[in-house]
Amino acid sequence: LPIFADYENLPYIQALIRETLRWNPIDPLDTYLMLKFQDDWYEGYFIPASTIYIDNMWDANVPEFKLEHYLDKQGRLVKAPVDTRDKGHIIFGFGRRICIERHLANNSLFINIAYML
Repeated sequence: LPIFADYENLPYIQALIRETLRWNPIDPLDTYLMLKFQDDWYEGYFIPASTIYIDNMWDANVPEFKLEHYLDKQGRLVKAPVDTRDKGHIIFGFGRRICIERHLANNSLFINIAYML
């Protein structure tokens, strides 16, 4: 049976976990931020200070479940964007409000999926 030390050697399961969390987020409205300190411009849009905004938790291809988002042509895991803490998604939030149990959740998903396969 697989163990936690096998995690790095099983890119298909890592991709499956990432795509599952991207495709069907636990709480899609949980990641909101407020710009408290200053006004800002983003891609031509003015965002006044203290504006609350909600991040888009989904990719452009929400209904499609595709592991190819996370695997290259050789079946290796592609490098995740830095701003996702190398997880490839932001389902657990980010910054000072990031979920403290994110490692437990990822490890639980990994070991359960590995045992089922």
